[in-house]
Amino acid sequence: MAGIKANKTCPTCGGLVRRSRNIHCSKKCRRIPIHDRIASQIEIDPISGCWLWTGSLTSDGYANFRIGGRSGRTSKAHIVSYEFYVGPVPTGYELDHTCHTQACPGGDLCRHRSCVNPAHLEPILHALNIIRGLAAKQKRAITHCPKGHEYTPENTYINKRGHRSCRECKRIYDRIHPRRPPV
Repeated sequence: MAGIKANKTCPTCGGLVRRSRNIHCSKKCRRIPIHDRIASQIEIDPISGCWLWTGSLTSDGYANFRIGGRSGRTSKAHIVSYEFYVGPVPTGYELDHTCHTQACPGGDLCRHRSCVNPAHLEPILHALNIIRGLAAKQKRAITHCPKGHEYTPENTYINKRGHRSCRECKRIYDRIHPRRPPV
């Protein structure tokens, strides 16, 4: 039993893959149109209308799509889908999943990261994508600094990197580490 290999089937046509290193049964199946390749790798969610990717996913849950065969590049499938069905993403913009809602568990568990439905994708600026994202909501929910001081308007400032910082912690740091006069 250990020496017997299971037969693989071609993801395109369901035919038998003869060589173990091949993914498809023939070059013809490897050269199928992009819309057929996308259609063969999605499962449509009847409730949300999401086109959930059944193919390869990145470690953070986004869909992978290989362009140009084995020696080609890998791209995110939602971008390929949007560019194929709608057109290019405007320069300086990135795609946001509009199907990602408050009800999502977020993080790697969010199934909407694997959605490739172009109707559920919206080109937006990176700053807006961060504001809409779960990480920003979680950070705003933090009411105290790591040392336990409350984030109030009087005790909070925005540092050089654009992050919220605690004034009391800054005062304590400045007392312990006084600035040296320039030489």
